[in-house]
Amino acid sequence: MSSSPQVSSGAKHHQTNPEDRLPIRDKAGYSSGGMAYTLMGNAIGNLGNVVLNIGMGMNPFLVGLLLALPRAVDALLDPLIGTWSDNFRSRWGRRKPFMVAGALGAGVFFIVLWWMPAGGSEMGKFWYFLFFSTVFYLFMSLFAVPWGAIGLSMTADYHERTRLMATYAFTSAGAAILLSWLYALIKLPCFPDTITGTRWVSAGLAGLMTGLALLAVWMCREKQTAGQAKQATEPVWPQIRAVLGNRAFLILGGAVFFMCLGIFSISSLPTYLAIYFIHGGNESAASILSGWGGTVWQVGSLFFIPMISLVATRMGKRHTLALALVAALTGNLIKWFCYTPPCWRMCVIYMSSIRASGTRERLTPCMPG
Repeated sequence: MSSSPQVSSGAKHHQTNPEDRLPIRDKAGYSSGGMAYTLMGNAIGNLGNVVLNIGMGMNPFLVGLLLALPRAVDALLDPLIGTWSDNFRSRWGRRKPFMVAGALGAGVFFIVLWWMPAGGSEMGKFWYFLFFSTVFYLFMSLFAVPWGAIGLSMTADYHERTRLMATYAFTSAGAAILLSWLYALIKLPCFPDTITGTRWVSAGLAGLMTGLALLAVWMCREKQTAGQAKQATEPVWPQIRAVLGNRAFLILGGAVFFMCLGIFSISSLPTYLAIYFIHGGNESAASILSGWGGTVWQVGSLFFIPMISLVATRMGKRHTLALALVAALTGNLIKWFCYTPPCWRMCVIYMSSIRASGTRERLTPCMPG
């Protein structure tokens, strides 16, 4: 009696080695830093148009410059700070001294930014905001770049890194929901006007982002090896040339760039539509709608994250990202039909961006390696 060949029941799934698994403390610490980074990186963008343009009446062209120029400087500073951190040596490690300085500086200058003197000319306010927002983003980079480097070096396992980013995604959604309600907070009846509300809300937000960032410094463990202390310093330009010569990285970076360009180039329009088209100029009602819309977006993302992790583990991150882009393109086509009263249709607009932005934020940080 001949024996039939055995058929494999399926491909063997990857098993993470015990030494590559991260404890809860490390994941919680990194996620705390992610919440701080979410607040730092998005608070000015969330408040910029409603405070500077709608609240102060500043020329929208100048507002656009204020939101764009500091981020351009930030993009140039990031690789320099990364190289500085890579080559830094101290008893506290390479990353944490930068993270502490960034956490404290970002908190201080976020308050200074929004407590600009009352009165004055439009150009005076422009230069004030431009200077202090650039300084704020400098300190944000001092925190964010080393924090991101710690996350990439916490584990050598490809899939454990994906799980780390998924944990960060769940917790940072809470910070993102808070950002969605900033407009509603500054329009609370206890504040006499938008400017006063912005000042006090920004002070509370600064304390929160600094506290979360310092918690990440305390909880995250930076992996240090004996060879790092003796490692030769590396100049920045050879590293930039190496990055520009990495075809896979350029493709990934290009995909992220154009995805962000498409999302953020029109991200402020729903707020104006909610105020002047849906609610006839009622800012308070529109701010509540914006808050609920952002909440729907983030809660929807939370349900989508486990699917991203599962599909990415089985299909690969590249195919998962491509699939999400196609789905997001299809979903965004319905926006044409949703910029119409009643107001509940606006929530569909927020939902349609979940797949693209959620997949980009969760997969691209863990694709290197």
